[in-house]
Amino acid sequence: MKLSKEIKDKIKKHSLDELPNECCGLVVENEKTKAMEIFRCENKLENKELGFSLSPRDYLEASRSGEILAAYHSHPDDSDEFSLVDKANSRNNNINYVLYCVGKDKFLKHSPNEPYEDYTGRDFEIGTSDCITLVKDFWSKELDVHTNEKFTWNVLKKTIPPIKKG
Repeated sequence: MKLSKEIKDKIKKHSLDELPNECCGLVVENEKTKAMEIFRCENKLENKELGFSLSPRDYLEASRSGEILAAYHSHPDDSDEFSLVDKANSRNNNINYVLYCVGKDKFLKHSPNEPYEDYTGRDFEIGTSDCITLVKDFWSKELDVHTNEKFTWNVLKKTIPPIKKG
């Protein structure tokens, strides 16, 4: 899905209109005209500066005008990455996400089918590119989970019970 300058300008305006809160809305392909449009939605989250929750009523109303192509929202600060919640919601609801980063004046897109980064093909080297660093890299990059620097094979051996034979 490619966003036109006009659509980006409308999302940007919506974002700026809602400062200091996050805005949210939907990108819809109009059933009659086949034109891409935005549908501004009410942010139902109690603390709108920290996140968003689309109004179900707005979602239903937007779906009556055409196919929903994406949900969009803004990050009113300098944050220029999708949060774990954003990525999980995109995947769980099988909907594309568009993010406007106000502080960086930047757009990002996330697809619910977006594959994880490729972690194969690394040369094996203990402490640099071994199995533990592979797991730590995945947790850090894909799940935003950061482990203790001292997380090593010895620590792993202590935390996993031995496999009984037979």
